[in-house]
Amino acid sequence: MSDKDFPTISTGNGFQNDLIATTNDRIKRQVLATNELHKTITDLNKSIKVFNKKSSDQTDQVIKLTRRIVYLTIALVIGLVIQIILSL
Repeated sequence: MSDKDFPTISTGNGFQNDLIATTNDRIKRQVLATNELHKTITDLNKSIKVFNKKSSDQTDQVIKLTRRIVYLTIALVIGLVIQIILSL
């Protein structure tokens, strides 16, 4: 930030009125910046919720896939045991 971002406002009605006008300008800028920050935080919260939902869905899919792999591994072991028994 530079001095150009915060110019002194001159009303032409004396120092006190200039000071009041400058203060009002600073308050207005602060309110606008706060509103923008609030909007950004709200957008970020929405993005985090979407991310968490997608992450949760992916976790569920990985768990299902892992269970399928376990079932196939058990079937493979059973098949292997049957082959060993048949070969004896």
